[in-house]
Amino acid sequence: MDYSYKRYVYTPPCNGEPLNNGDGSVGTTEGDVSGDDETLSSSPPSTRRRTFLLVKDMVLTFLALLGLIVLVSNAVYPRHDGVPKGIVGYAIPRKPCYCGESVAEARSRGCKYDSLCAAWLPDHCRDDELTAEFETTGDGPDGNWLYYADKNHTKLLTMEQVAELADDPLGRFHMSPQWHVIHCFFFWRLEHRARLNGKFVEARSDNERHIIHCQKIINDPGPGSVSGVALDADFDAGAE
Repeated sequence: MDYSYKRYVYTPPCNGEPLNNGDGSVGTTEGDVSGDDETLSSSPPSTRRRTFLLVKDMVLTFLALLGLIVLVSNAVYPRHDGVPKGIVGYAIPRKPCYCGESVAEARSRGCKYDSLCAAWLPDHCRDDELTAEFETTGDGPDGNWLYYADKNHTKLLTMEQVAELADDPLGRFHMSPQWHVIHCFFFWRLEHRARLNGKFVEARSDNERHIIHCQKIINDPGPGSVSGVALDADFDAGAE
């Protein structure tokens, strides 16, 4: 008697009907198990796995976008040692605004008198465009500023005469209280522009002490203003 038999592996019915092997049996032979494995391996992932894949894709997308933002930001605002390049007000090392010990030496160094800063300054410490604008906002008949040799404002000084006062450490010139107020507003613009235009702001006034000084002037301008003219605008306090 032949006791040989085939081993059958049960396969779930499709569409509610059992699968027929052709000999009346239901299921698949052992040789067909591999096909069933493929069916199992290609089945949809579980809900937990789908959630994991979704979260992973979201995280990767976020990191990719963050990296793109950093690349664009560095291209537009490149940094060096934690300081944005081109923001010269924070540049290291800082270029000096020194122009010598006399007006003659200042000229030989290529320095010019800057009426906004009341100082002789080299090119890298001057914002000539802003100073030219400042000189049109004065209380004079043509919008220029009036400068005097005395506190009673009886003797006018030309801009050239004011610039020459740098040779006298005790030399002073006088102007209206409005000059000092407008000077403060323009100086804050100077500090802002220096971060973008490649200029250095003189160390003498590029500090909180000068801001506090301007705050007091704006709150109480007084009857008039007085200043000296600096040759070393990094340290000379005569023109505050």
